[in-house]
Amino acid sequence: MRKLWISALLTIAVLNMIDAFLTLHLLGLNKGLKEINPLMQFALENNIFLQVKLLSSLLICLFYSKVKSLLVKMATVMALLLYSTLTVYHILLLRIL
Repeated sequence: MRKLWISALLTIAVLNMIDAFLTLHLLGLNKGLKEINPLMQFALENNIFLQVKLLSSLLICLFYSKVKSLLVKMATVMALLLYSTLTVYHILLLRIL
């Protein structure tokens, strides 16, 4: 069971990085797209976007390794679902634009 959770965390980290690069690519197309997350918009404006994305992945993994409650497991599954959905959304946007 532990291997499953480690795989889920690694998948979240990979999807997070895919999200970062697709976000930067889509914003670079100059099609009027904007980052809707205020924290990420601030990171973009201050050229720390990739650092913030990487740090968020590391914090998720660190938090999971220290706190092993049902709530953290549920949050891990939610993050996996959300990042998967976001990746599909980015890919669809690339196809449209």
